Amino acid sequence: MTASMPPATSRLAREPARARPHSSGFTLIEVMVVLTIIAVLAGMVALRLGNRGREVQHERELRRLQQAITLAVEEAIIQGRPYGLAISARDYRFCRREQGSWKPIETDRGLRPHDLPENLLLQIDSELPQSSSEGSESDTEESCPMIRLFPSGEAEPLQLTLKDTSGERQATLALAVTGKVAQLADRRAESGK
Repeated sequence: MTASMPPATSRLAREPARARPHSSGFTLIEVMVVLTIIAVLAGMVALRLGNRGREVQHERELRRLQQAITLAVEEAIIQGRPYGLAISARDYRFCRREQGSWKPIETDRGLRPHDLPENLLLQIDSELPQSSSEGSESDTEESCPMIRLFPSGEAEPLQLTLKDTSGERQATLALAVTGKVAQLADRRAESGK
């Protein structure tokens, strides 16, 4: 004689449906709050990545300039002829002395003319040597380089600063008389970091 107890599920099934609070889903306000938080976080990430992108670009251009000058010094030694570097605020180019005149280097991948991105500027921080402003009769002002790199491995000393137009970053390269190129400073101009 076992008394059978009705299973719990069957009792629930027999009870009349009660009014239960509706708990599934989200309200419109909850969805809008979550979307607003996501938008704010995405904006903060985009700003952070944008600044980092400029910093990477600045570092890449500085490294490219340093490597190009080093390559030109080495080429002057190997080729046994002077090379030159012409600089403006927005670009730089290399030339080599051939048959009594300066010839621009157009085909060498490492030494061909290079335009800087729009947000970067080059500034010459030191006095140009006297010899770079004087040309022989065969030199035209346009073809004469500002800085000469000699076959002995020596160079006309120079300091160049690569600046971000926003004023946030700048770094200085120094070309020594020995032909060595070194980064002197990497600083943030306005923030003092």
